[in-house]
Amino acid sequence: MITDKTNFKEDFTTISVLDSAVTETSEKLSKSLKSRYDDALIHIKNEKYSEAVRLLESVTSSLPDFDNAYFYLGLSKFKSGKYTDALDTCRKLINKGFRNYNIYSLTGSIYEAIRDYEKAIESFKQAITYNQDSFDSHFNLGVIYSYKQIYASSINSLIECIRLKPKHALSYFNLGCSYLHLDDFTKSIEAFNKTIQLQSDMYDAYHNLGIIYYNQENYDKSAESFKTLYFLSHNYENVVVHLGASLFKAKRFREAIEILENEIKRYPSDKTLFLILGKCYYKNKQYEKGIETISKYLDANPKSGEGYLEIGICYWYSGQHDKAVDALTNAIRLQYEPYISYIWLGLVNTSLKKIKEAYEAFNLAKYLDGKLPDSYIGLGVLEMMNENYIDAIQSFQHAAAVKPNMPLAYFGIGECQIRMSDATKSKFHLSSAILAFEEVLRIEPLNERAYIKLGVVYDKLENYKKSIECYAKAKSLNKQSAEADLYLGLTLVHNARYQDAIKALRSATELQPNLAPARFHLGLLYAFLDRHKNAIQEFEKTIELLPNFAEGYKNLGLMYHSNEDYEQAITSLEKALELEPYLADAQLNLGIAYTESGNLEGAEKLYENLKQLDESKADSLLFRINKIKLKK
Repeated sequence: MITDKTNFKEDFTTISVLDSAVTETSEKLSKSLKSRYDDALIHIKNEKYSEAVRLLESVTSSLPDFDNAYFYLGLSKFKSGKYTDALDTCRKLINKGFRNYNIYSLTGSIYEAIRDYEKAIESFKQAITYNQDSFDSHFNLGVIYSYKQIYASSINSLIECIRLKPKHALSYFNLGCSYLHLDDFTKSIEAFNKTIQLQSDMYDAYHNLGIIYYNQENYDKSAESFKTLYFLSHNYENVVVHLGASLFKAKRFREAIEILENEIKRYPSDKTLFLILGKCYYKNKQYEKGIETISKYLDANPKSGEGYLEIGICYWYSGQHDKAVDALTNAIRLQYEPYISYIWLGLVNTSLKKIKEAYEAFNLAKYLDGKLPDSYIGLGVLEMMNENYIDAIQSFQHAAAVKPNMPLAYFGIGECQIRMSDATKSKFHLSSAILAFEEVLRIEPLNERAYIKLGVVYDKLENYKKSIECYAKAKSLNKQSAEADLYLGLTLVHNARYQDAIKALRSATELQPNLAPARFHLGLLYAFLDRHKNAIQEFEKTIELLPNFAEGYKNLGLMYHSNEDYEQAITSLEKALELEPYLADAQLNLGIAYTESGNLEGAEKLYENLKQLDESKADSLLFRINKIKLKK
């Protein structure tokens, strides 16, 4: 969350200069005094207030009853920063019986300048009793009320200013600040936009709009506000930091990287930018650059818990889990947002399959702040990994209760319902899964993965038409979604549309050549269609990507076996059984390959193992063994 002090703007120029008092001059003025008086007014117009004070003191000493001269003397002293003298002059004029709204407005401005707000309010109110259309009195009341946090009164005064001067940008700006303090963001945004419309170089208006949009999680609009401010005044305080943070949240990483890299070239000593740049690098999957850049930030700020947290996240993304644990432990030691650090530590330990440590981290996070949902999400993921789906759903429901519009919570519930359906071989849970993913889409209508998951559920319900519609919607949101093509291919296979399925699975492998599941299922489809050469190519690519995937070796072995290439079949099937000893069909086909290659001893040994797994397959292998023996 971006937080920044919001400053209201004073505008002493609203105090009239030459039109403030009664402008008629006394006929009693001598030619010399009139000349000095006229020269003083010229000095005031030219903002030469010290010269004006000197001349007006000469006039008032010669003609003590000349009220206009006293008024302008007080004004000139005020403008030259002599607040005490100015106040004495105004009091003398009031004590003489001078009753004009301008003198009270000027007195109020002096009290405002010396921060005596109670007397300033009293003076401005007195001015308004003499002239309800005293703009400067209404304006300064609005500013003072805002300083005193009486925002409703501030708003009323500033609305009066706008009535009197509809194009006064500063009134709109201060009005926006008051609305902002009352959390009326809609009216605040409206006021700041009007400010910019009237005065395009009002930098603080862009700044405040950026903050409001950021805290509303409208990161694109926030980024645009800060970007405009950056190009108007790139030296504006923290504008690059705010712009980088907004672009980061808006997932506009490349844009952020370009701006931050250029800024760092200009100001290489500003290490604050290195942290944001490093975060953008790792989000853009430039992990080594991310680690290098955040390390530079930590060199300059060795006690930065935030730096250790971010580099820990970067290590996790890059697969360097042990380093991630060390960095996150340092972040916790330095007491930087330990709740978040424990969440990430839990995720890293989950990746390391250190379930006990992961549980401990998530529970500590929950203990530190039970009102934030992330710890419940983490616990839900752990329970789901342990196939404790009921407990997992309860954790995700806790997260949803804490933050009702958190799509990840409903996504977790939907995923658990799918897995429970698979585990129980029942479609009972699938209707609940649909409701969960539809809730995700209610919160995030453009969530591509929710559409993919809905497609999976409808596929399991054999509603292939709706399933395909969901995948099509996911593709319309992201034409580069290999995952949508993968699941579309599987659904088309289930619907016996094999050529269309090949097209979809090929598309998945073209978009993401290293997507092993797409390779594997394409291989299965080719095998089913007796396109053995194509199947072998896909299975070989599968095991290249997943060298410990037993099913890949098994199916490759089956293809070689079908082509009567027993040597290759034996090599692949032996590897499959080395990885997964209880694959019955792999044992059967390896046994058959042994018999065909003359290794009856090996086949008989497999037969003994296979009897414990699948008697039917064992009988098939025994038949092959006996057939070879009879031939001999």
